Amino acid sequence: MPEKKMKNIKRELIEQKLNLVVEKLMNLGGPENEAELKDGGEAIGFFKRDFGIAEWDWPQGVGLYGLLKMMKIQGNDDYKTFVEALKFVNVSLAKKMARDGEGATKLIECKIIGAKDEETGVILAKSVIKSSLVKTAVFGSDANWGRILCALGYAGPDFDPEKVNVYFESNKGSILVCKDGSSVPFDEDKAKEILLEEEILIKIELNQGDYTVSAYGCDLTYDYIKINGDYRS
Repeated sequence: MPEKKMKNIKRELIEQKLNLVVEKLMNLGGPENEAELKDGGEAIGFFKRDFGIAEWDWPQGVGLYGLLKMMKIQGNDDYKTFVEALKFVNVSLAKKMARDGEGATKLIECKIIGAKDEETGVILAKSVIKSSLVKTAVFGSDANWGRILCALGYAGPDFDPEKVNVYFESNKGSILVCKDGSSVPFDEDKAKEILLEEEILIKIELNQGDYTVSAYGCDLTYDYIKINGDYRS
């Protein structure tokens, strides 16, 4: 009997309910039944209704995945907006996690531009962002582009180092430190000023494709050593 009833549910009604969920998830607010939740209401079985939540939680993440698939199939006008909002949330969370590294003083983004495919871009960006030598150079505000090319070189994917350009960027500006795989004259004081900021972009132009990929990490500091050297497991 329940199965028969499900077959009789109109598609329009299902879409109406799903659209309500989308609207609630994209415009989070407080619960609509606050009176029931007061004085320990949740302990006796009351729960927040109508997705009236003030923050993200894992059930909403599961729901968002399904909604993303549904909206993509529908191809409605909200899909692009939804994807952009979801990407903003994901990138923001990734940056916060990277910035919160033990003893970290700086957020680092490595952006690979012009990779031959996405996989190559991801591997190269992660290799740079995970390099201890790159991390310590950023901590010391040292424009050491050689460490970046080294991290690219041992990452694995093939690329032409003679086509690579490297920039350091922050709120204080942008500076080219490597062109076509070789050193170029640059203002050391300006580079230092750029790298003293708390958010640093390492921009790498591979000039070997059309894919752009970013990876996020943090610097490696004295405090990291202190934190991990002082505690006992």
